[in-house]
Amino acid sequence: MNYVYQREAQTEFFDDRATFAGDPTWRFLPSARHRVNHALSWEIPVGRGHRLLRDASRPLELVLGGWQVTTTHRWYSGRLLIFTQNLIVNGNPKLDHPTHDKWFDTSVFAALPAGTNNDPASTPRKNPYTYDGLVGPATSQVDMTLSKSFRLNESLKLEARVETYNSFNQINWDNPIVDFNNQNFGKVINKRPGYVGRELQYGFKLSF
Repeated sequence: MNYVYQREAQTEFFDDRATFAGDPTWRFLPSARHRVNHALSWEIPVGRGHRLLRDASRPLELVLGGWQVTTTHRWYSGRLLIFTQNLIVNGNPKLDHPTHDKWFDTSVFAALPAGTNNDPASTPRKNPYTYDGLVGPATSQVDMTLSKSFRLNESLKLEARVETYNSFNQINWDNPIVDFNNQNFGKVINKRPGYVGRELQYGFKLSF
């Protein structure tokens, strides 16, 4: 089992005025700050030399004995939300109990007054890119493998494996919509890319 605390940042210019003045500032990147990974292997105690069926016949040992279960689990905390638009923001939009329909308080955001635009030369940006503690949904996935090696004779060994990815068929959600002009602003509506539903595969390997 391992735990990683990641706090990653880089220097960027906040707006065109900062670029002109050559005044960069530190900005946190949208990476998961907490990461936990674990792997567990368990030899099922069935068959010859084990607690259960220790006197099993050879055919029974061939079918039931020597199986091993391996599980891996990864959990990542939510990624920092990045707001890139020039808006009026009154307060921290973080909610104590976010839901998919309202992940953050959208009422604190407002468009610039009529007659202004996003040009920093006419309307300098004042709202920050990030807000303390405002992150997207966490990510969690469990993968499992059931395997067994069969010693057919002194020179032949057969290995059977059944593998499941996302064994509990958990949905991993992407960050909420942060585009103020999108009708789904503040909502979590998409699954996170790269994470799919449960997948099952099996295979055999003959060693000689």
